[in-house]
Amino acid sequence: MGTSIEVWFQDEMRIGQKNSLVYQWAKKGTRPRQPKDQRYENAYLFGAVCPSRDTGVAIIMPYANTEAMRKHLKEISDAVAPGAHALIILDQAGWHTTRKLKVPKNLTLVSLPPACPELNAAENIWQYLRQTYLSNRVFKNYADILDACQQLGASSSTRPVASPPSPRAIGQSSVNHSEGWYYIHFNPVKHELVTRVEDWPYSSFHRMVRLGVCAKDWGGDASESGASFGER
Repeated sequence: MGTSIEVWFQDEMRIGQKNSLVYQWAKKGTRPRQPKDQRYENAYLFGAVCPSRDTGVAIIMPYANTEAMRKHLKEISDAVAPGAHALIILDQAGWHTTRKLKVPKNLTLVSLPPACPELNAAENIWQYLRQTYLSNRVFKNYADILDACQQLGASSSTRPVASPPSPRAIGQSSVNHSEGWYYIHFNPVKHELVTRVEDWPYSSFHRMVRLGVCAKDWGGDASESGASFGER
């Protein structure tokens, strides 16, 4: 038998005080306040997922550089199934392409074309985490930022990964990259174009139903709930 091949998607996300603002749920006619921080403390969350195995690894690092990437590749290497070889899909950041980066023997790095984030499934995770957990927040200090990173993995972690000396590593992430699409599926309902997700004929949601990922009645019926929400 030949060597089993796994496909992983890798990327990094900055998490810090100078955070982003996003749309939020609010009753129509209201203007909710959103905090905005102008300070610059931040950390970096290095993450990688293997969709076919529904698994992933992530570590928190103070900088995005070659040493941080080396530590992350070591975590990915340890998470690859015994006897398998992993293709790591990633962008062409300098710390990904430098000759100083030592790549474990069971990994092969596959660089994406420049300026093509839509080809990296890891980007969907960052979108989901920013939209759901990280935006519209103020972090008091660096420790607060690390705590937020830890919480991202705590709710979905089943076992810890080895922690670098500083800062701490988050647990193995079981956040499925497809979750990033759920927000998109519900958009037609949010904008009151339809009352049910399944009623929007142009959505990739129908393919998810055929694959058995989502139930046909996923999201419920907005007309029955009596909710009055929209993006403001």
